[in-house]
Amino acid sequence: MTIAIKFEGNPTMNNPNEARVKCTQCDTIHTLTLETEEVDRTERQMGAEVQYDTTGEVDCGCGQEITYIQSEWEYPEGSPTTSDKPVVTGGTLV
Repeated sequence: MTIAIKFEGNPTMNNPNEARVKCTQCDTIHTLTLETEEVDRTERQMGAEVQYDTTGEVDCGCGQEITYIQSEWEYPEGSPTTSDKPVVTGGTLV
């Protein structure tokens, strides 16, 4: 299922399903393919509140694993309300 989410500070300008990261060990730049999936759904007064997690990972040639995760919420469903800042381990966003 494809889900349209407004990302904050993570996608490349040309493709919202990608993020560019730099390895913290060797400074190699990688493009991560991001996948978004629904991880929680709670029924509330105006309908469902839905949480999505956007994730991506890559193994750098130097052995460093780089991971990306960002959570987003909609409430009611179809109305984006909150978006966490992306968390990158083993790398930094570029």
